[in-house]
Amino acid sequence: MENNVYKNNFKVLSLFFALVLGYYVFLYNPMVSKIKSFQGKQGYLKERLARMQLAFKKINSPQASVMVPTEQEIDQVLKEIFTAAKSRDINIGYVSVKDIQRYNDLYTIIPVLIEMESTYEKLGIFLGALENRQDNLVSIKTVNFKLRNNNDPILKASVFLNIYIINKDA
Repeated sequence: MENNVYKNNFKVLSLFFALVLGYYVFLYNPMVSKIKSFQGKQGYLKERLARMQLAFKKINSPQASVMVPTEQEIDQVLKEIFTAAKSRDINIGYVSVKDIQRYNDLYTIIPVLIEMESTYEKLGIFLGALENRQDNLVSIKTVNFKLRNNNDPILKASVFLNIYIINKDA
């Protein structure tokens, strides 16, 4: 009789430990791992949010050197680009504004295709200056070069760039 009680207690305790072990292995440990993962991601996201807020403060500060033009200023930005090209002996052949993309009533991206001709060196200097502009937000998406003739040092370049503007409603 005492031996049966001892066996029953052993079975109950073994079952209890098996259930606890199963709970730990299949439920508790995976949940703790997920929580730790989320906490790590939360810290990373908080840090990233803080950096983005700082960047927006810098952009919106009066000392910011990069300006996002308004729709009224877009003609002036294009004129500045054309003037810079002509001052570097670059011939502008064709300009085309592609599908304008409006985002959240805050800003608009104006894709512009410009075809131009000049030497490799002059085109390189111009494109570098265009990408590093400090007064307006202009980014070069793609550039395609072709030789005008086989023995000619003049290149034809198709430059696809984006001009970012602030919407007047923003």
